[in-house]
Amino acid sequence: MIKNVKFMLISTTSLLFLLMPSGLLAKVAESINETASFKDAKYAYKGINEVTLSVADIDKMLVFYTSATGFDVIDQYRVNNEPSFDKLYGKEGLSAKVAILKAPNMQLKLIEFEHNQGSEQLKMPFYQQGITHTCFQSPLAFPSYNSFKEAGAVMLSRGEAPVDLGGYGVTYAYGYDPEGNMIEMEQLADKYLQKVAHDTKVHTTWMTQVAFATPNREKLIGFYADVLGFEPFRLGEYKGNPRMDDIVDWDNVHLKGGWFKIGSSGEVLEVWEFIEPTTKSNQPAATTALGYSFAIEVEDLDAEYSRLKERVEFISEPVLLFGYKSVMARDIDGNVFEMREKRY
Repeated sequence: MIKNVKFMLISTTSLLFLLMPSGLLAKVAESINETASFKDAKYAYKGINEVTLSVADIDKMLVFYTSATGFDVIDQYRVNNEPSFDKLYGKEGLSAKVAILKAPNMQLKLIEFEHNQGSEQLKMPFYQQGITHTCFQSPLAFPSYNSFKEAGAVMLSRGEAPVDLGGYGVTYAYGYDPEGNMIEMEQLADKYLQKVAHDTKVHTTWMTQVAFATPNREKLIGFYADVLGFEPFRLGEYKGNPRMDDIVDWDNVHLKGGWFKIGSSGEVLEVWEFIEPTTKSNQPAATTALGYSFAIEVEDLDAEYSRLKERVEFISEPVLLFGYKSVMARDIDGNVFEMREKRY
């Protein structure tokens, strides 16, 4: 299923450092097809529309994320006794509070289901199967690392500053929000900002990716290549870099990765299979469980639902809800995602 990709091998005796879109710099082997993107899709996709974070205390988390990012809150509402909402999530009698924050290139939705109020969530290991994190980028001059730390983020990465992997103008750090959800912070030098689709002097923080950890990269990459109708633009295997170890606070990290370009404003799906440490298996969570999910916007949801319903586990049939026609689904690892078509 993954084809037409040129391979580049990097030996341990001929060290070549690579700037990875994920923020990890390493060596072993890599395949690159820089032109592969959603523009190649056989089907009409618009990209990642929204990252959703199910939380236990929406008021606390809203303060944290608005303080750390500067994103505007564009909507807040409650949902009670709404059949379409229940159908979307595949559960009856749901009650929830919702807040939507507007990033320059997508939305961040915080949702507190009534039955999750006060629930305690442990910090998710970076190598645990599931949707591990989303990424916030910023200019080096206005580092999101600082704003997240000032807002109360607990850093996973070693040291008191983001990790500089090679002196090429990008620094990286992982950390946790107040409920233990992992976040990535990338800081970019000016030479990279010309590729950003908005004015970075006005909006100094933006979002870029949804990241997965999986026990089988090939299977999960194959699933999304089938669903999306285009190939990943990069595959690789990476190990042997102490600075990469510093990012995740683990010695001798070894992993395989893959990336899909899934939007016109830097949106990426990132897939990791960890070899050291081994990806920690996890049972699929409930659709309303604490943690991440995401929404892909499409041109014609009915067409996509008909095309995929025999090979994708959908939670329900499409529903009309809050300006979108939407349907929830699970990938082959059990991760929850939404497909949606904007109706008004």
